[in-house]
Amino acid sequence: IKNKDMKYLKIIIIPILFALLLRVIFGASLFDNFLSVMTWTFFILVPVAIGALTIYYSSIQKAKSISYRILAPWLPIMIVIALTILIGLEGWACWIMISPLFFIFGSIGGLIAGYYKINKTEKNERLNLSILVLLPFIIGPIENSIPLNPEVFKTYTSIIINSNDQKIWD
Repeated sequence: IKNKDMKYLKIIIIPILFALLLRVIFGASLFDNFLSVMTWTFFILVPVAIGALTIYYSSIQKAKSISYRILAPWLPIMIVIALTILIGLEGWACWIMISPLFFIFGSIGGLIAGYYKINKTEKNERLNLSILVLLPFIIGPIENSIPLNPEVFKTYTSIIINSNDQKIWD
């Protein structure tokens, strides 16, 4: 594999592997008390990290383009959507509802990473990327520790039919 091809693979494969890993970790029953897929942390911070990783591994020339920073994270997100549907990790209906959020926050992550890639030193760039990537693991347990006040409602429905059993079941 050529060096240029390897760069493109990193831009796509690393964010995909990261997203799949987080989906598995956040969905594992082992971590139910700390992390959950159905949280704002997962819906917002995971796509931000996907976008940041995509731009971090991109060249600085590409990262200078605002449209690249906005749209490049969409490719790994679309691949993650397809893979999770194919392997049965998520359903298509879930993705239809949540994909707009993933695209928006993936783009935000791309914009943030692009800003730091262009304006900061490499050391700061790595530190900021590390923070964005670790944020779901930091905020997730905090969000899950907030008590929910679930309400249970019971409804009863009945229909009165003025007829006898024989007529109804015929």
